[in-house]
Amino acid sequence: MNILVPKNVFLRVEDKFVPSFIDSDQAVATSPTLLYRKLFAECYATGKCRLPQKFLAGQCKFSVRTLQYAQARLVELGYIHVEHTPGECSSYILLLSDRVKKLLVADDLIDPRGKSVPQIQTPPQNLRGGCAKPAHPSYKEDKREKSSPLSPHAPANRESTPSTRKPFPSTMPVPNPQAGGWGDSSSGKKQKGNASAFQTANAAFERFYAAYPRKEAKESARAVWHQLWRRGALPALDLLLSALDRFRASTTWSREHGRFVPHLVNWLRGRRWLDEASEASASPVSEPAITPQKAEQVRRCMQHLEDQHRSDPALEDARPVFENFLSCFAGGEKSGPAWGLWSLLYRKGKAPTATDASGREDVGAFAFLQNWQRGAYVPA
Repeated sequence: MNILVPKNVFLRVEDKFVPSFIDSDQAVATSPTLLYRKLFAECYATGKCRLPQKFLAGQCKFSVRTLQYAQARLVELGYIHVEHTPGECSSYILLLSDRVKKLLVADDLIDPRGKSVPQIQTPPQNLRGGCAKPAHPSYKEDKREKSSPLSPHAPANRESTPSTRKPFPSTMPVPNPQAGGWGDSSSGKKQKGNASAFQTANAAFERFYAAYPRKEAKESARAVWHQLWRRGALPALDLLLSALDRFRASTTWSREHGRFVPHLVNWLRGRRWLDEASEASASPVSEPAITPQKAEQVRRCMQHLEDQHRSDPALEDARPVFENFLSCFAGGEKSGPAWGLWSLLYRKGKAPTATDASGREDVGAFAFLQNWQRGAYVPA
């Protein structure tokens, strides 16, 4: 297993920089590209590094699930090798596979024999956004450059040779525009300035956005849409709409009024149309049937409630006796609690009368009934 050690390949670069050669590979999507750039920076010294998945996902600014997809894609294409150790972080190894060698040769970073090129005429961009400074030449090299007719001390007219860099052929199927696709990346020609093609892609985006259930981050989703369209990685609109119908009928998207529907920009960036949507339940959950025992229990409960609220004729006849009893006490007291306790005592045959309450007008009617119930007063 050949390991790619960046510091040994890029001899004339002092600082770490973004590996731009992976952008030429049309088979690598956006998320695997971001992950490889981060691993390239972390494994710069030895070509190996050990990092947790949550840390990598946070640095690349996407979810752990997207990180796992990007990691599997890079392993499949031969960019990296992952060693999993139980209870520890995974180890990532940059591979110098045949695919990576072709990209490095196309960028003039190594020769076809696998050796690094001694000089890089145009230093690539580093991680800080600026150009990396070349290493200082030795004394002999500086002396030879001064005596050279092409030295910067003796300027001469140079003819810049056109770049022979070619994009690496993609392993992904590219849709044909005549067959309903949105781009043709096999020709290698950029479609800048083609207003009609741009309008076609923009109109397709408007139709798809109108059908998407979550209306947020529209312009960000539009930018990702055109980026995928220019790469030829966007399927036909009919296929996208059919995939959207599957997701809208899934249990995940229909749960809690669409709370788990992702933003369109994330759905496009993760190429979620390739996922399998969870199927919705075929038949709704039927309510359990009422058994005869349950029905009888409900009937008894209703009968008990009716018996409680039904008026007792005997109590209605004893109402004047209670009114005479209540007239022995000072007015202003509510008769409801007193009537409830008096009627309870009446059913037991122990209700006091106005004669029993004479001489005890200083006590309230309800307090008198409570004391009477406890046997504090002797019946007359």
